[in-house]
Amino acid sequence: MKGPDAYALTAAKTGGRPGSLKVAAGEIWDTAQNEVITFAQLTERLASAQVVYVGESHDGWQHHHVQAQLLEALSRGGPPFAVGLEMLPRTVQPALDAFCSSTTNEREFLEGGGWYEHWGYDYRYYRPIFELARARKLAVLGLNVPSKVTRQVGREGLKALEPATRKELPPVYLGSKEHRRVFEALIGGAPHHPRTKKKAPHHGQKKQRRDRFYQAQSLWDEAMAERVAATMSKVPKGRVMVFAGSGHLIYDLGISMRLRRRLPDLRQAIVVPVRVEKGRRRIARQLADFIVGVPPDAPHEAFPTLGVMLTEKEGVLTVKGLEEEGAAARAGVQKDDRLSKLDGHPISKIVELRAWLFGKAWGDSAKVELLRGKQVQVVEVRFKPSQGE
Repeated sequence: MKGPDAYALTAAKTGGRPGSLKVAAGEIWDTAQNEVITFAQLTERLASAQVVYVGESHDGWQHHHVQAQLLEALSRGGPPFAVGLEMLPRTVQPALDAFCSSTTNEREFLEGGGWYEHWGYDYRYYRPIFELARARKLAVLGLNVPSKVTRQVGREGLKALEPATRKELPPVYLGSKEHRRVFEALIGGAPHHPRTKKKAPHHGQKKQRRDRFYQAQSLWDEAMAERVAATMSKVPKGRVMVFAGSGHLIYDLGISMRLRRRLPDLRQAIVVPVRVEKGRRRIARQLADFIVGVPPDAPHEAFPTLGVMLTEKEGVLTVKGLEEEGAAARAGVQKDDRLSKLDGHPISKIVELRAWLFGKAWGDSAKVELLRGKQVQVVEVRFKPSQGE
């Protein structure tokens, strides 16, 4: 049974703006005024905010386009301006600083900063943001805690962390019933039998897993809020634009709520792009201060991949599955092949493979060297959109 739409929870929080909107692609809604506005009006109304959050679906090209547009418009002159990223932990700040100051190049940043170790999504979605930051010499901040910490919390809970690790983290508030309700809607609703409403088998185990996942999500929010608070305390007249998954922002119950407890007088604004498949989509007015309707991504806006599922063990990448119409399958790659080189470059880690692939576009090709049994083979992979793309 499908759970409630997390973007249409009209009573997700007490107070605020009642009711819902019917949003079309291409529209920008000011939810406080209950009106459609232009992009110029949006930037004018965001001008007084000290922290502007812009949400995203991580693999949504249209969402990232909105982020880049707003960054371009709001970072022109004025007070010191910084960009805060959910995608990277604060531990990679030296690599971020080197890249944004143009001391290192893109590939050095991807590898040295561990982009694909910390973040599972293609860097190219975020490239326009980094290009603008580099051009305007904007500070870019890693907001998160190391992914290994949040993974451990997701598996075992906060109590499993070593005291030394726990001491380095902010206190995590878990008492918001409203936030928990939104979280449950985002991950698919409570685990009940769809007809009887009785608790499903192994409900206790499922609830424990969800509790741990909720702790990890809340830790992310607290860590990002703490990092933004520290930045604003150092540069009180500065501004920060935060890019994060919309689940960390919606209903003013994520990062912004936790930041408000630290800096109650800070002026914050939340912008959430919302995908509209066709016609209009019902969205709660409480969802955000501003809602931007965007169309679905066109198929060609996705980035080329090999279309393989890999395992990595002791420096060997083994193909464990292939997309039926993927580039690798069309080139003759088979299950259990072991990849060793891409365009002549040795590949021993999945993150290395992804870093080398990020420069490929539709119409490009790549020579893949692989081992099949004891035999070395080289195949040419062509990145060709499927029919209809």
